[in-house]
Amino acid sequence: METELWPNLIAACRQAKLPLWLVNARLSERSQRRYAKFPALTREALQGLAGIGAQSAADATRLEALGARDIAVTGNIKFDIAAPPEQLALGHEFRLRYGNRPVWLAASTREGEEA
Repeated sequence: METELWPNLIAACRQAKLPLWLVNARLSERSQRRYAKFPALTREALQGLAGIGAQSAADATRLEALGARDIAVTGNIKFDIAAPPEQLALGHEFRLRYGNRPVWLAASTREGEEA
């Protein structure tokens, strides 16, 4: 799930007949203006995708204005999960253990960052 388009990757996948989807897509008005400065490149990249799952209707409209096709509004799929009961129980246990105070979690660190 990228936050920008990679025209060479899209073109290579298209040439290899590998469908490539842009999912959880969002596009701010500012980014739309920036992509609009390169209309041919942007349109070709967007039309090289097998489809797009946009987070909102506004995102879909901005993408369509740049030349995208096959857009579905899917919402933010990062939050479309149901936590397993054992994870919920573990979260409840942590809340009891640490009380009602802020907790900072570094869930995706690289070597050396935790030190």
